[in-house]
Amino acid sequence: MSTKSFIEIPEEVLHHLPLDLDKPFSLTVDNDKINLTQSKSPTAIQAISLRWFIIPTLIASVIFALFFWQQKITQIPLTGTISISSFVLLLGLIFGMICFTAFFIKEKRHEQSATAKNIYWRNFPTILLSFAMALAFVIMVFFWTLGIVFRAATFDLWTATTLFALFTAIINYAMINFALALSPRLILQVLIAVIVGGVGFSMITNSSLHWWKLNFSFFFF
Repeated sequence: MSTKSFIEIPEEVLHHLPLDLDKPFSLTVDNDKINLTQSKSPTAIQAISLRWFIIPTLIASVIFALFFWQQKITQIPLTGTISISSFVLLLGLIFGMICFTAFFIKEKRHEQSATAKNIYWRNFPTILLSFAMALAFVIMVFFWTLGIVFRAATFDLWTATTLFALFTAIINYAMINFALALSPRLILQVLIAVIVGGVGFSMITNSSLHWWKLNFSFFFF
């Protein structure tokens, strides 16, 4: 049978918390610390998320479509130098970083997130660059796989724009959620994933079947 536990908070501390006591709030434990954050209604969260990742996606899609329309390119390749993948890597990365930055600043200024408050401004450029590199790595691996499966695939302008918008929307949505869930533990998990994924991707894409003989030999000298 489950039991309920109660935590008593001194009144003088309660008045200094950035919480509306008439609205529900949540309690989490992270790094041996208790964090109290204001709970948001599902409708408010959905409205914020939709507005912030759809508007950048539409702007990026318009840029994508105008470029190929102006260049009079009717068939757009999936991968290549000028392709859907290259524009997702460029524009998706730029707008994803903008979304990440905007939500981090929002959380930091409102001070409703205890984890965001514990991350100093001087560390933010490094964190942003780390997430951008992780995002670029995921995009390259994803389109490298698609390039093998759908070799020499091309699409008309409207289909390519739709695919581009879909990929960009996913990137923006993911970066917004990363900014909202940012914590030292998440940063460490991303670092480990990038290191392990980078090593694995290098092993898979290495053209030499005997690459391990040269690379592993350095461990013994």
